[in-house]
Amino acid sequence: MGQLANEDTGQIIPLRARHLIGRSSRCDLQIPVPVVSGEHATLWWEGSHWCIKDLGSRNGTVIDGALLRPGEGRSLLEGAVIVFGAPKERWVLRSATPPLAQAVSEEDRSVCLATGELLAIPGPETPLVTVYRAPRGNWVLEDGDNEQPARDGEVVSVDGRDWRLHLPEPNTGTLDLDAQVRTLTTITLRMAHSLDEEHVEVSIGHNHQWAQLKTRAHHYLLLTLARQRVSDAADASLSPSAHGWVYQDELLRMLGTDKNKLNVDIFRARKQFADAGVEGAANIVERRASTRQLRIGVGALDIQRL
Repeated sequence: MGQLANEDTGQIIPLRARHLIGRSSRCDLQIPVPVVSGEHATLWWEGSHWCIKDLGSRNGTVIDGALLRPGEGRSLLEGAVIVFGAPKERWVLRSATPPLAQAVSEEDRSVCLATGELLAIPGPETPLVTVYRAPRGNWVLEDGDNEQPARDGEVVSVDGRDWRLHLPEPNTGTLDLDAQVRTLTTITLRMAHSLDEEHVEVSIGHNHQWAQLKTRAHHYLLLTLARQRVSDAADASLSPSAHGWVYQDELLRMLGTDKNKLNVDIFRARKQFADAGVEGAANIVERRASTRQLRIGVGALDIQRL
């Protein structure tokens, strides 16, 4: 993710999608020195690169030796040297990679960072709320059975605590259709299970190559959902859009689990597929919030016995 580093102190600041810099306590990066204005400058992710704008500061913002005009925006390259107000406040854009989605506690400023494009609040061990990027690039907030749009800067309440979301814009670069990208529509899932179903192996197939995932408990959830989708696909009277949907209460009964454990397993499945480099991994388990139905998000499925 994008990072600023102070050349004198070595302090490293991870950048949010929009990062306000100044002397005020309201700023994301507070520089409490007189030469820095209350709200001095702002950095933001433009979708493919970082930009900076001086907010009319008294002592100015200098980029690689050039003074920015008040209100002027400029693109930044990795390694750019930024001076806020005086030479002592020299910062370097140490990393120009895209920002990660994050949630910041309004109470104690603690931070939850996303893994890829999957953000768990208050954390991956207890994902009471999950924020993820949908295939079209918009952010979605999933709270148990409910889904709703998530917006950069909004405050959400989770288990009695308020969290402010910082959500980057999608990359605006043109998709290379020749790129060999793993997506839920271009992969095949092979699931091999033992006779007693205590052991489930999951492999991802893409471009005639296979990668086996580390065995995890949530693989049985994926196997259960995959069976429903395969069964429905064999019914000629059903359209593909209707394949695989299971009511949550029925799924809980089939798995012998509860809602909290189900939500944890869904998050862990999504994270495992994201870590495996599958784009849109959050939709490995899809939800129909209005009907409380779920299904596996891959249509190409191969179920075998070990």
